[in-house]
Amino acid sequence: METVNWYMLNDLLSPIGGTGDVDEECLKYQNLDSNDEGQVKKVIMERIYPYYYGSSASYQKSVRISLSYFLTTNRLNYGRLFDSCLIAFDHPVDSRDFFLWIWECLFPNENYRMKNVKDYQEIEDLDEPLLYL
Repeated sequence: METVNWYMLNDLLSPIGGTGDVDEECLKYQNLDSNDEGQVKKVIMERIYPYYYGSSASYQKSVRISLSYFLTTNRLNYGRLFDSCLIAFDHPVDSRDFFLWIWECLFPNENYRMKNVKDYQEIEDLDEPLLYL
């Protein structure tokens, strides 16, 4: 049985994580409309896309499977995850949209839906992202 780990999604947000504590970042994103898909996808492409594709193949696989799983099952509090990262802009009204937009940027024209979610086990392993350094 393969595993999925929401901490992998937390790590995926690290390029924009903590920006809420940086004055320059707050100024940069102060006018960003977090409900505007185009504006948010631009940030994803500038910050998250290079981080993801600059990571190891095994890291990419774990993130991809975890993101697919949680988008399929909706077994994640997307707003809580987003807010816990202290990002310099708000999440969209439907916080799940942010993660869906990440999927669409990283895997264009690919369906996120898993067919056999029962084949996966959820784990909470804070250290898993460190395995891929």
